[in-house]
Amino acid sequence: MTRLKLRTEILWRKRLENGIFNAIAPTQDPFCADIFYVADGWGSAYASMRLRRMSFATGEETASALLRNAVRCMHFSADAQHIFAVTDSKIYRLHRGSLQIDDKYEKGVPKYSDFVAGDEQGTLVLLNRSGGSVAAFNYAQGGVSKKRLKDEGCRLLLRGSGERYLIASPVRGCVQRYDVAKGRVEILFEAGTFDAAQLDNAGNWYFHPAIYVPAKIFDGHGEGARMILSGKILMLGADGARKEWDTGVKFKQIRLSADEKSLLLQSENGVWRFLPSVGRIVSEILLDGGERLEAFFEQRNLILCSVKEEGGQSLIARQILEF
Repeated sequence: MTRLKLRTEILWRKRLENGIFNAIAPTQDPFCADIFYVADGWGSAYASMRLRRMSFATGEETASALLRNAVRCMHFSADAQHIFAVTDSKIYRLHRGSLQIDDKYEKGVPKYSDFVAGDEQGTLVLLNRSGGSVAAFNYAQGGVSKKRLKDEGCRLLLRGSGERYLIASPVRGCVQRYDVAKGRVEILFEAGTFDAAQLDNAGNWYFHPAIYVPAKIFDGHGEGARMILSGKILMLGADGARKEWDTGVKFKQIRLSADEKSLLLQSENGVWRFLPSVGRIVSEILLDGGERLEAFFEQRNLILCSVKEEGGQSLIARQILEF
């Protein structure tokens, strides 16, 4: 059956003060559907680098925080009062309403964290995408506890019950549980090597199978570790079912749709909606003209793209005409 090819139209286009490459992807505010955040990235002068809040409707910047480094990941407090912005070696506690810096943490902060989650009691759990350990940083008391993982890296970090966290590690391909209180890491199950993972509310896991190629370094030269991506999706059901589909497209990320009935597959030049119930892609959005997909916001029917320009970069909001 032919998949639906969706059209878009430009809602707005804004030239950025700094580029956003290799910073956190544009992130919607979980408490206000009208705003999102972008962070200045590589190529920006450190002295100018900010976390910026912008309007979905107009692209106008409504607030910013001068952090002098790229934001790698963020955590929003459950009371909607604060944002924890994690840079290479610091964590900033920002007032969500104004983006004013309320606190800055440096001592004991794990370096180069790409994933963060919190328990709202003063502890943040942090992991690097390729690292071999997990850290629990108590910002209230200034202490940090680290624990070695059973598998390397992280592709998904979720808070479970109490002080327990789920970590999807890609190299061997397993899901681990980290108990902060007990300082213990245990493997729950193995799925095989993957490069993306998602868990729905029914307990079904979805993985993007891949092949891990170890680093080849000799005398300081060579290639770093990498993943060879497939076009497949692996589902491990809560009921024990195991299904695998070949989508026929090249993608890098998997996200669950808001109703959890479909999977949203993303690459740098497109978005595909995959329906597990029928085992195929039912719609697609493809970019051209040198635009790069930065983020897809399903509930707003909107995608954000970037495009290189002479001496800079612009952010483009495209409205999806039907989805």
